[in-house]
Amino acid sequence: MSAIKDVAICIGSIRYSESSQIVTLFSKEHGIIKAIAKGARRPKGKFGGGIDLLTAARIIFSVPNSDATLALLHEYITCEPFGLLRNNLISLNCGQFAGDMLSKFMECYDPHELLYDGFYQTLGKLQLPNNNSLLSIVEFQLFLYQEVGLSPVFTHCSVCGTILPEQDSNGLPRLYFSSHNGGMLCRVCEAASEEKRMVSAKMLALLKQQQLLGQGDARSLFEVFELLSYHQREQTGKQSAISTFLNELFRGHLNY
Repeated sequence: MSAIKDVAICIGSIRYSESSQIVTLFSKEHGIIKAIAKGARRPKGKFGGGIDLLTAARIIFSVPNSDATLALLHEYITCEPFGLLRNNLISLNCGQFAGDMLSKFMECYDPHELLYDGFYQTLGKLQLPNNNSLLSIVEFQLFLYQEVGLSPVFTHCSVCGTILPEQDSNGLPRLYFSSHNGGMLCRVCEAASEEKRMVSAKMLALLKQQQLLGQGDARSLFEVFELLSYHQREQTGKQSAISTFLNELFRGHLNY
């Protein structure tokens, strides 16, 4: 097996034995890589006692042969530890949530350099002391959906194309979002859809003008996060533990 060089961020790790780890890496040129790091847990081994989650590194690995399912990781030289993430529980879990999203929507050995760069930049923002973690993770959700072709439609009905009504003095009429239909529904199409979720006027206003997300109040931004997380659950058929935990953290922080 020939050795391959790349850069990657560790988005998953499980203990394989007393001395080894199985890691999930999101690499720039090869996408998701599931690899075994033999001897990684040895304190004086070449991996320095273990590979930490949400660290970026220069890697050398060999792709699996026809009889193996895991790549073999030869080197993992950390170049950006994102150490300040560990100082903030919400920021750390936002990073883990972003990595979990990547693992669910990306295939092994399917490269996506823009997503790698976006993930790297998101982790960098999340570790800043005064960063708005909720805004950063919402922006990453929207970016990922755009890059994988699952970006929802918010300006018109995703079924019939009818332009959604603007807010008037009485507020928006009741409107719904359907993940299976790819976005918002008008009142006519909503009646025929079993899978749907109500959307508030403030939330829809933010989603229709996403450049203004940073100006939204925290509760409306949290509603956007919940809606985009709902979209993920509907598309993957499963809610991850990190998604549930992060939702609870945000609710506690916002006193919901």
